Amino acid sequence: MGTEQLLCHDLLEQSEQVATFVRALHVVASQYAWHDVEPYAEEAWMQISDGLRWPEIREFVREAWVT
Repeated sequence: MGTEQLLCHDLLEQSEQVATFVRALHVVASQYAWHDVEPYAEEAWMQISDGLRWPEIREFVREAWVT
């Protein structure tokens, strides 16, 4: 695999991790407003993430939450 393929593979894995996190978060806490959920979501993400930091995914998670 070339460098570009490795970068694409890493990006795909990160995207899958974030998408799975959003789905799980929605299952657990969909009845609550985003401003109530966000602190817990950030804490949970910090415990499971192996690369991306919360500020890097926050907007995506928030947008997915409100749609």
